[in-house]
Amino acid sequence: KYLKTMEKVIHIAYGSETGNSQKIAERIHNTALEQGYVSSLVNLEEYDELGYDKGFPKVLHIFVVSSTGEGEPPVLVDRFWRFFRKENTSTYLQGVNFMLLGLGDSNYSSFQGFPKDLYDHLIHVGASLVYDFGQADDAVGLEDVVEPWISNLWPALESYFAGTSEKIAVAPPKPRRKFVRKKKAGSNRRNRGPSPVQSTVSIVELQASTKYEPEDIEDSMYFPIKKVERLTHVDALKEVLHITLDTSHFYFTYEPGDAFGIIFPNPSFIVEPLMDRLGVEGDTIIDLLDANDNRYDSHIHLPCTIKVALTRFCDISSRPSKVFLRTLAEYASDEEEKNELISLSSSAGRKKYQSIIESGRPSLLELLTNYSSVDIPLELLLQILPPLKPRNYSVTSCLDHDQSELSFAFDIYKQEISDIGPYNKIYRGICTNWLKGLCYDIGMIDSETDDYIHQGGLNEMQTLFECVQYPKRDKPLIFTIPRNINKFNLPEDDTVPLIMVATGTGIAPFRSFLLHRKSQQAKGRVFGESYLFFGCRDPDMDLLFGSELNSFIEDGILTEFIPVFSRKENIYVQDKLSEKGEEIVSLMTEKSAAMYICGDPKKVGTGVRNAMEGLLKKYWKDDEAEIMLLFKTWISQGKYKLDIW
Repeated sequence: KYLKTMEKVIHIAYGSETGNSQKIAERIHNTALEQGYVSSLVNLEEYDELGYDKGFPKVLHIFVVSSTGEGEPPVLVDRFWRFFRKENTSTYLQGVNFMLLGLGDSNYSSFQGFPKDLYDHLIHVGASLVYDFGQADDAVGLEDVVEPWISNLWPALESYFAGTSEKIAVAPPKPRRKFVRKKKAGSNRRNRGPSPVQSTVSIVELQASTKYEPEDIEDSMYFPIKKVERLTHVDALKEVLHITLDTSHFYFTYEPGDAFGIIFPNPSFIVEPLMDRLGVEGDTIIDLLDANDNRYDSHIHLPCTIKVALTRFCDISSRPSKVFLRTLAEYASDEEEKNELISLSSSAGRKKYQSIIESGRPSLLELLTNYSSVDIPLELLLQILPPLKPRNYSVTSCLDHDQSELSFAFDIYKQEISDIGPYNKIYRGICTNWLKGLCYDIGMIDSETDDYIHQGGLNEMQTLFECVQYPKRDKPLIFTIPRNINKFNLPEDDTVPLIMVATGTGIAPFRSFLLHRKSQQAKGRVFGESYLFFGCRDPDMDLLFGSELNSFIEDGILTEFIPVFSRKENIYVQDKLSEKGEEIVSLMTEKSAAMYICGDPKKVGTGVRNAMEGLLKKYWKDDEAEIMLLFKTWISQGKYKLDIW
């Protein structure tokens, strides 16, 4: 009701895929409340419940939205976007003012695709932009745009509301119930006054006898492991595993090229010392409440134990943002540590942040160990930690080939980090190393000398089972969620020629493509030409699915298979594309071929794009504007698709 009657009101709406937009929107919302604004925070997923389907309230709207894939809206925003695009009347939002902050990644050719589309349509239907359109780039660091945009937002709001009635008084929050740490948290703590960064939630400790329901994850399915293959030579630089799941008890529907998410836990050998550092006991059952004593709308499935919250729901290993570091600085009692954290989170400290944080990749535990005077309240930490998102993997299997299997391939991510600030370690991908440990524990891969995997696997599975509803089975289960973010699927017209370009495990969706075509060929279907450019290091070390790919040539499924060996031949996939440049350009411009690119964004995404632009200039038109327009047409028509990570 107040949205239509009170004056100094802001309506903050976010559309998020990874959680970044939501966190930024929450930060703006919380600061707005502290400064006396009447602020509401909403997810665009709930547009109909908010009355957006009947017209936007005539208050100031602040949108914080991100782009996914090739400029598409986040999955949960898709329904809102389909509705909003249908509204084409130029006066539909006349009198409605808005501000817009977009998050994107310039590794994708359609940088800021959805934020720009949202901006264009808001203007088209009569809304007015009253503050700079912020366009942050995750490829160079979101903070470079986000921080000044937020800093300048507050004087812009003051200016916007100048001349209106006095600022509305906000009722003081209700007294909050306290959570008391069971143990002393960390070391080197000093008494100090309250920090200016305060949590907007309170934490409540519940009775040990409290029953709490496991999370019932929408659309999730759970499958036992059926088979594990090691696709690389034992001496290969990267180890790649291929896991096949038994889906016979569930019908898991997917298309060739689809991806699915795997739910995984944080390792106990990180969670346990982290809880010691925070001074909390893992089996303590907690709940989070807002100022009105209602349950806080969190990515944590509440109530739950602290161990479950940190194991299943919070990302404690990803690169910390500058905003996160700045918050830690406010709770550092040691002035030297405080100043260092402030420096790392500042615009002036960009190079230092890149060299120490981006390259050093410290986990939360490493940060709190290195900055031992930081004493951040648990409720605030749980509020600002990003969610532990499922890891997405492309299917390598095909339902037409075998309806009882779902398979995927992944490399065991390890990176040596030495002498980067205080960090000397082997950085490991949490999900891939957990999966490897699980495969080892159930006897599906050979014995390992790597101690890391002996600490994970089934141990973490037990905690995961505390968090998620699942059937009681003897074998460990892999929890999956369907994903089709990039719509990386085959053309509807089978006669369209295919050009597939992959590096490393980017071969996964193309194996799915080719298995599908093989099964359809047996039924008499006829297909257009297909070319596969596949980059790896060495044919004897990491030519994934090599024998099978060659068999597709023999069976007439592939027109041409072009393997590229960077270490042996010192050549890359874009170089091989250039060698066949005239033929490739002819396929794309004269035969309406579709090009699919899967792999590393900088190595294959940018490299192939640059190569194609050069080839078009040489064999099509020497006109940069025409080439850019052609790419835009290809992308909109699904003729140029990227699946990069």
